[in-house]
Parts: sequence; structure tokens; C-alpha cells
Amino acid sequence: MIVEPPPRGFTDGTHITRVARAWARAVAGASYVPMAHVDIELRLAGFTTRLLRVLTSQPFDPSPATQIGVELVEAHFASPETLGHTINVLADRLPPLAGTSLDSSGRRVMRLLSALSVGYTRGLRERTLDEQESIRQATVLAQLQTEHALRESQEAFRHAAVHDQLTGLPNRIFFEKQLADLIEAGGAHNVAICFIGITSLQAITDRFGHILGDKALTVTADRLRTLARSLGHPLARFAGDQFVMLIEDPAGTPHLAGVADQIIATLSTPVHTDRHLLPMSASIGLVDRPVAGMDANDVMRAAAMTLQWAKADGTNRWQLFDPARSDREIAKHALAADLAGGIDRDEFFLEYQPLVRLEDRAVIGVEALVRWHHPRHGRLNPGRFIDLAEESGQIVRLGGRLLDKACRQAREWAKLTDSPPYVSVNVAVQQLRDGAGLLRTVDNLLQEVGLAPELLQLEITESASIPDDPQLRRTLDDIAGLGVRLALDDFGSGYSNLGYLQNLPVNQLKIDMQFVRDWKPSSTKSLLPSLVKLAHDLRLSALAEGVETSEQAEYLESIGCDHVQGYYFGKPQAASSITSLLLEWSAEEI
Repeated sequence: MIVEPPPRGFTDGTHITRVARAWARAVAGASYVPMAHVDIELRLAGFTTRLLRVLTSQPFDPSPATQIGVELVEAHFASPETLGHTINVLADRLPPLAGTSLDSSGRRVMRLLSALSVGYTRGLRERTLDEQESIRQATVLAQLQTEHALRESQEAFRHAAVHDQLTGLPNRIFFEKQLADLIEAGGAHNVAICFIGITSLQAITDRFGHILGDKALTVTADRLRTLARSLGHPLARFAGDQFVMLIEDPAGTPHLAGVADQIIATLSTPVHTDRHLLPMSASIGLVDRPVAGMDANDVMRAAAMTLQWAKADGTNRWQLFDPARSDREIAKHALAADLAGGIDRDEFFLEYQPLVRLEDRAVIGVEALVRWHHPRHGRLNPGRFIDLAEESGQIVRLGGRLLDKACRQAREWAKLTDSPPYVSVNVAVQQLRDGAGLLRTVDNLLQEVGLAPELLQLEITESASIPDDPQLRRTLDDIAGLGVRLALDDFGSGYSNLGYLQNLPVNQLKIDMQFVRDWKPSSTKSLLPSLVKLAHDLRLSALAEGVETSEQAEYLESIGCDHVQGYYFGKPQAASSITSLLLEWSAEEI
């Protein structure tokens, strides 16, 4: 910093320095000055020298002091307190330095300080205006930056909302909007949905974890994206391992089949990773619908259903939507939904089919067969709902209700005759797997109803007896331990392990009706004799199902079959009919 020389006559700068130091002490803290203290003193010494020169000028002109006031503000000595302290210091210190050159009234000093104040005030006002402008400009800039950032954020948010983060493909929301727009526009005659399921992905994730699963999915998405672009069809990741391709105005089923074949071929190539070669497979559901009257939700539901059909057929297959099959599936699901309510409303009832001893044609038992009195569909046979009950898990509750009904009916018949028939009740695999629950139910029922255990028979299917399940075997042993009869139903229709069969605690083999139906009087080959002999070799009684003619009955009797069941001896009938039959026999015996 350059310090101006003192005015003529004041060659000793010591006095100037003293004034500057006093000035610096007076304004210290009154305003923020971004410089070291020594620099502040040097700067104020410069101002002091210039003011002293103005004060002693001839003729006297105080106007340069105005500029010095402006410069003081520019040098950051800028606050009302600073101006006050400055006036006090200069009014006290400058006159002694000027000496005899001042008038006695001190008017020069007053005019000097007045000019200084004017300049200082002007500088302060301009500084304030500058700062306000700076603030305004900074505010405008910040606002522009904020708006830009907000627009970028909103754009990123909108993109993220309609795109899949893993694959970068449009997501389900985007696709559904695209489909809805296409339907609303009505520009196309037909729209086809190609619903793609990556069937191998779950196995990859289960075996190698989600990281490799995501890797396989990403590669798959890239392959699909490339194919979709080449075909000119929009593609989206619908959910999880599912993708959808939208095809406007497809040229018939051959066209769709060609697209599906290309997709399967594209995705069947294994995915290479650092250390693994991941086999890939896919299934595809195809739906082709006219745009007029199309409901987006309905067409997507149809596509998802068709994909499940394709998966059921095996991997790397496609299926075209079949309206008739869809109607059957919908009806089936509706019926399944009615099951629980039907059980609560006691809509299920039993009919009983006689089990006849061939030797004397006596009814030694009855099989309880379930029916459903559906409020809309009327009477339904078990083929319509048993599988649904098993799939929905309602079979355990339904089976318990039916077992209760059968036991109470058997007890009523036991009161009518000294030789009452036993009641044979079918037991589902899920009931058997609820081992302790089934055992407790049977034991409690026998005691509560007062039914002799030998008047109850539980029928288990051949497939249920095959698994080497120790728990299932213990359940059968415990039930047999109660004195309850056990029968192996539909024998010969499955794949029994004969070695395992000889250790089951069953009393009876019920030979599947197909063997009886296949037998003809002219037959030279039949497995019936072997099956009857097998039962006897295992010390079990043999019962043949599905007997509908006298010839069949006579043949079975000739080969030593013990018991039969079928329309020839009696159809399934109401409990009251069996009751009438028992009463009639009792009267004949008397």
C-alpha cells in the first residue's frame, strides 16, 4: 500500500501515524474491514494525509473530502458508527496538525468534516443499493437454479414412476396407460398382448441368489428389448419375471405364433456370467382382441390366465387364449370361492352306496359319498368340487364335517339292527397329514356318538399310502389301534409299492372299477384274479368297485372276490333309503 507524503510543512510522518492509530482504534469493531490491522492503519494514514492536505489548501476547497468519504465506504469502513467515530477523531486530531493555517473559528474543519460526511453517506447509500442489487440478482439466480433443479427432479421422478429401475424398461403403469390410450384412440382394429413369463428365473434365484437372478433378468430384458425394437412392438416389464409386448393389428394367429417362437428362441440361449452358465426358458400367453369394446383389465386378465396355461404345458411353450376354457376356469374359481360358505351353511350332504358280500348278497357296509346342494348350481357330485377343496385347503374342514355326519348316521343304523353295516368314509391326503388332528377327531367322535369302532371304515387312496412318510404311517397305525377299519381305495390305479403295502394296517383292498369295466365275458386276459389273490395273500378282503352287471358279479364270485360295490347292487342313495332297507331285513329275520 502506498502512503501519500504529508503536506508541505508536515514532513514528520509520526504525527500522521499517531492520528491513524487513534482513528483505527476508534473504528475497530464498528464495521468489518477485510484486512490486517497494520494495513488498516496504513490505509487510514493515507486518508489522514489527504484530509490534512485539503484542510490546509489555499484557497480552501473542502470538496475532495467528499470523495475521501466515498472511498472510506469502499474500503469497507462502512457503518453509521464508523462515521461517528471518524468525525470525533478527526475533529480532535486534525486541527493541531494543521496549526496556524486554520482560522480561529474552526469553520474549515467543520466544512471539511461536513464534506467528508456527505461523501461517506453517499458511499453508504450506493453500497446499500449495490448490495440490494447483488441480493436481488443472487435471489433471481437461486430461484432459476431451484426451478431448474425442480424441473430435473420432477422429470426424474416421472421417469422413475413409469420405468423399471433394474431393466430400464417401461413398467406396468406405463404399459397399462399405453394400452388404455390405444383403446381410447381406436386407431387399430385389433390388439394382441404377448404375456411373457421367464420360467427359469425362480430356480436361478433360489440356487444362486438374487444378484445372479437380477443379472439373468437384466440380460433377458436386453435381449427382449432388442427383439422388440426389431419387430417394432412396445415392450414393458410387467412384474417380477413377467414382460409384455403390445402388438397392434396382428396379421392373424400365424403372425402371433411367429412372434412367440422368436421370443422363445431368443430367450432360450443360456446367460453367461463370470462363473456360471444359466439355462433360460420362457412361457408365453397370447391374446388377440378387437379394440372396439375392449376392456383393458379384461384383456390383461385373459393374458395372465393364458400364460398360466402355457406354463402348465411345460417350458418354452406358448398358448393362445381360448374363451371356452376361460369360462370353465372362471366357473371353477367361483365354485372354489363358494366352498367355505357352503361348509358354513351345511350345504354338503351324504349319500350311501351299499357294499355287498358276494357269498350271500348281504349288505355288510355302505360307502358315504358327498354331494353339494349348491344354491345356484343345484346338486353337484364330488368330481366338481373335491379337487377344489383340496387345492383351497378346505378339504380338512369339509372332511371333518362329513366324518361327523357319517358316524352319527352309522350310530342310528346300529340302533335298528343287530347286524348294522359299517360306514366307509373317504379320507383325503391332507387329512392324513394332519395326523394328530385326524386321530383326535376320530377318537372324540367315536366316544361322543357312542359308535363301535368296527362300524367305521376310513378309505385312503393308493397314492396316499405310497410315500415313505413315517408320520403318515404312525397315523394309520394309531387309527387302526382304535379298532377302526382301514381300506385301500382305487387299488391298481396307482403305483403301489407292494413291499410297503404288506406292512400297512389296512383291512381291505378296493379294486379300482376300471378293471371291472375292462373285463368282458370273452376276456382271456384280466388282472382281476391276480388282484383278488394278492389281497388274500396279504390277508385282506377284496372288494371290486364298479359292478354294473350280473355277469360281472358272477365272474367276481367265481374268482373268489369277497365283496362288491356298484350300480348293479345299489346306487348311492339317501340315508333314509338305507334305513328302509335295514328295517325290511330286520322284519324278514323275525
